[in-house]
Amino acid sequence: MFDEYLLSSGIERERGLKSYGRPNIGGPFSLTTHDGKTFSQDDLLGKWSLVYFGFTNCPDICPTELDKMTAVVNSLSKSSQFYHERT
Repeated sequence: MFDEYLLSSGIERERGLKSYGRPNIGGPFSLTTHDGKTFSQDDLLGKWSLVYFGFTNCPDICPTELDKMTAVVNSLSKSSQFYHERT
C-alpha cells in the first residue's frame, strides 16, 4: 500500500530524476567484521581478493551475480590446481 502511495504521489518518479554523483571506487577502507574486529585493505596485502556488496533482499540481480562470481572462482581454482600439478 505504501508503494502505491509512492508511485501515485510522484515521489518515486522524482527520486529517479535525482543524481547522486559517482561512487568512490578503490582506495583505503576500514570495515568492522562480524566479531567487532577492524578489517582494512592491509589485511588483503599479498592476497587475491574478490569483494562483492549485495543487498539483503535481492531476488533478481544478486543471485545471478553470485553465480557469475562462483564460476570465476571455480575456473581460477581449476587453473591453479592445473598449474600446481604441472610444476
